[in-house]
Amino acid sequence: MHLQDVNEIRGLNHAYLQHVATGAREEMATLFADPRNATRDAGMRGISPADFGEHDEIEIADDRQTATARLHVTVHTETPLESDCTLVEMAKAQGEGVMRRAEAVVLENTYIRRTGVWKILQSVRRVV
Repeated sequence: MHLQDVNEIRGLNHAYLQHVATGAREEMATLFADPRNATRDAGMRGISPADFGEHDEIEIADDRQTATARLHVTVHTETPLESDCTLVEMAKAQGEGVMRRAEAVVLENTYIRRTGVWKILQSVRRVV
C-alpha cells in the first residue's frame, strides 16, 4: 500500500507540472484540497523535475491520510521587457521581447487523502 500511495502522489505531482506548463488553471485547481490554494505566478511558464526526480522525497504518514514531499524542480519564468528601444520593439514584433529565466527550487508539498484520493493541501516554493 505504501508504494501505491507514493505512486499516486507522483502521478498527482506530474499532473500539477503539466497543468502549470499549459496554463490550465481550472484543471490545476482540481488537484488541490482547496482550489484557492492553486496559485501560479503570472510569469511562470513551466516546472520541470530536476535530475528526473531522483532526489525527491515523499513521506506517507502511518495512518495513510497525509503525506509530505520535497520535490527538486526547475521553475521557468518569463518577464516582459519594459523598454521603448528599437531592439526590444523588434523582438516584440517577432514574438519575443521577454526575459527567460530558470531557477532551481524545492517544492515543499503537503497532501491529504479525501475519500481515497490524494489532493495537494499546500505547495510552498523554496529557492535552492
